[in-house]
Amino acid sequence: MINNIQWCGAAKMAPHQNNTKRITSFAALSQTAKRKRLPPYGKRLKEFLLNGHKPKNDIFLFVGNGAWHKAEFFKNSHNVLILPPNNNPDEFDWSIVRGFSVLIFATSNIHYNIIRKLAYQLLSYSSSIVRVILANHKLVIFYHNENTQ
Repeated sequence: MINNIQWCGAAKMAPHQNNTKRITSFAALSQTAKRKRLPPYGKRLKEFLLNGHKPKNDIFLFVGNGAWHKAEFFKNSHNVLILPPNNNPDEFDWSIVRGFSVLIFATSNIHYNIIRKLAYQLLSYSSSIVRVILANHKLVIFYHNENTQ
């Protein structure tokens, strides 16, 4: 369990180690969350990973009222996921982000507690770092604080 997640503004990005371990089997993808479903576009990302590919950039995760529209626009050029409006981040299996960085785009004003809960879920599934661009264009960064006990 991760209990020392830190966040900081864009000017103070904490160092993090690049996790070189990658998903190699379906069992590894679903080992930690057997009862939860993948988020929208998760099956597509899972197949991409199982075919031996790696994301070249951050995985884009869209939240808010415009999430479906934005994901549809970016799905051919980036690996995308969606937290559908009015859904709880706890409802989904985020294991497919293990070892990868995630860039969350808030497509509308989302309560900060939802963003924080989503970042916590992603980091608890071992995402390397989570960056969030809020609807007001501010950047928030969540990461594992390895110096805190």
